[in-house]
Amino acid sequence: MNFKRNLRRLFGGAIVLLGVSPIASFSSNPNVPIPGGRPHLSIVLPSGTLEAVMPGDAVTVKGVGLHAGTSVEVLLDGRAVAACIADSNGEIVLQISAPNEFGLHTLVLRDAHTGDVIDGSNFLVRHNDARGGA
Repeated sequence: MNFKRNLRRLFGGAIVLLGVSPIASFSSNPNVPIPGGRPHLSIVLPSGTLEAVMPGDAVTVKGVGLHAGTSVEVLLDGRAVAACIADSNGEIVLQISAPNEFGLHTLVLRDAHTGDVIDGSNFLVRHNDARGGA
């Protein structure tokens, strides 16, 4: 049986697909075009890491597809950590430091004037036993 047929049985024949873009987008190549041209946040992690960073590591935040001149804020776990203005290409690029707390953290890009969320993503801060220490 296929997936849609099972969904129809589960929900009484009606299937509703919500247009939600993926929230996590880790990229080693931030110049890959975004499908549909929608504003998008991507996180570029330090070289050699896949999904996680160490406390204090630099994390590059890139926003594309914005309107030129849009004032935006970057929130880390709900707290504003940076603000900038989209350039003439509708892009922002900035770096933040990974927090010291281990675990999953959320980055959100929002319009500074309206407070509307533009996009968001997650990243993991983990302990590196190979570095030694506590």
